[in-house]
Amino acid sequence: MTRSVRCQSFRAEIGGVFMKSFTKATILFVCFSASLVMQGMQGPVIGQDLGAQRRFAQELYVAAQTGDAEGVQRLLGQIADPAYLGNALGLAARHGQEEAVGMLAERVDDQDQLGRALGWAVVGGHQGAFDRLLPKVSKLEELVRAFDLSLTPLFAGGQERPSRMARPAHRQMAGQLQMRLMLLEQHQKDKALLVAAKGDLDRAAKWLVNRASQEAKDEALIEAAKSGYEAVIRFLLGRVGYRQPVKDEGLRVAAEAGHREAVRLLLPHVDQRSKGMALWGAAERGHRETVQLLLPHADPNGKDMALMAAAGAGHGSMVRLLLPHAGPLGKDIALENAARAGHEEIVRFLLLHARPEGIEMALMGAAQGGYGGIVRFLLLHARPEGIDRALGTIAVVVGYKRSPAECEEMVRLLLPHASLEGKAMALRRLKTEGGYRSVAEILREAMHEGN
Repeated sequence: MTRSVRCQSFRAEIGGVFMKSFTKATILFVCFSASLVMQGMQGPVIGQDLGAQRRFAQELYVAAQTGDAEGVQRLLGQIADPAYLGNALGLAARHGQEEAVGMLAERVDDQDQLGRALGWAVVGGHQGAFDRLLPKVSKLEELVRAFDLSLTPLFAGGQERPSRMARPAHRQMAGQLQMRLMLLEQHQKDKALLVAAKGDLDRAAKWLVNRASQEAKDEALIEAAKSGYEAVIRFLLGRVGYRQPVKDEGLRVAAEAGHREAVRLLLPHVDQRSKGMALWGAAERGHRETVQLLLPHADPNGKDMALMAAAGAGHGSMVRLLLPHAGPLGKDIALENAARAGHEEIVRFLLLHARPEGIEMALMGAAQGGYGGIVRFLLLHARPEGIDRALGTIAVVVGYKRSPAECEEMVRLLLPHASLEGKAMALRRLKTEGGYRSVAEILREAMHEGN
């Protein structure tokens, strides 16, 4: 292979690596150039109209990008908006204009802008611009992101050892950033690992994990699971010896967030009970694919709880998926939860699979929730003794949670279906446990009419 062909191949490889880097650091770099003018239009204008400021900004961008140091120096005094200066700094760093970077960095105080510019210098392999910027950047998040970017071309193609094809500038910059991070105090090193875990910066995480405390490693796994960062999760599970509760928590938060592949990575590391808890969380939040993944691995109790949660949250399709895997008690409580939350369609579906005691619990739940339509529907299917017990409970309990008018409405719905003995029992409970006088009067009138 000729030298020119090797160089072209190398540039193509590095370009692909940088595209991956852009994906991992979207907030920092994606669409930066396209947003320069829009960002610059924000903020106050001092002493000039907006049109003049924009014209000066456009000139500054050209000067920064081309390395026109005299032009940059002349225009610095004309720019009032810090956003313009930050944009120009990013352009200068991206194109390796060291002198322009130095002048602009002296005028930019915003750590996010300085960090973005540092990232551009790393991506381009511009050592001079990097050296001007590094002392200015103190924000830990920006240093960690720049460190990850510097490592990416060193480990192109997923290899474990630094590539011989990596540019010396990237090696130098990675070493300088590594030294900055090495000098941090322990609590800052711990925070740096969390930054890497939250930002899907797996290269940086691989280096930082050996310098972090066990507590930080635990938190890093949970944060990566919460965000669904598979590369970080895979690495941490392979490198760190985690206590069981930490792995359980990681699975739970990944399931609740609906990160199916993260759940798949964590599944072999937890017991059946933890899988059931994760199933519960995924079902409650409506993550169907995650539920389908967890369902074969969960314990019976977890499957019951998942159905209960899905019914209470109103996820009809999830209820249909989970119903064949739940036991009788799970189906009964799922019906109650749906009734209590007012999900009438799910109530009608679950009623076909519930036991009489489940219908009774659902009747009480619907009444306590104030859902008259569901109460009327359930009264058609409840046993007489169940209606009597529901009347006594509702006369007392609903009074604690609802206004007198709402309590009276629920009691009047039940009264025509209750026996005389049930009405008397409800009145005794009301006297013993307390309740609204108006409800007591309604019960007395109903008993008098019954006699």
